[in-house]
Amino acid sequence: MGLLFNEPIDIYGWREFDKGAGYYFGHDISEKFNSLHNFKFMVTGKNYVMEGYQWVHNKQVCKICSIPNYCYRCENKGAIMIIDEYLDYTILQFNQAKIQIRKDENDDYKTRILDYFL
Repeated sequence: MGLLFNEPIDIYGWREFDKGAGYYFGHDISEKFNSLHNFKFMVTGKNYVMEGYQWVHNKQVCKICSIPNYCYRCENKGAIMIIDEYLDYTILQFNQAKIQIRKDENDDYKTRILDYFL
């Protein structure tokens, strides 16, 4: 779990975050970890990426961001990875949902409806 909280970048070995607690890790760490545990790759979801997902470290790590338009200002896509019982995967990308305004019949307030997964 600790490894996936840290961030994969294009380095060799480990480096402390320049912005607080945690570490960056390089492609050699990803390859060693995956080999040791007999994994094809690992998935991390800590950072947003513009296309919703990004392969790094020679496809040893997939960064997934399931939040489209992160913080309502990044204009990124969202993505999810579906893994079946055979360990085959599909990545689905999606854009930010349009916001619908609905006025309740009995009240004077408006409700924002986000239909990301509808």
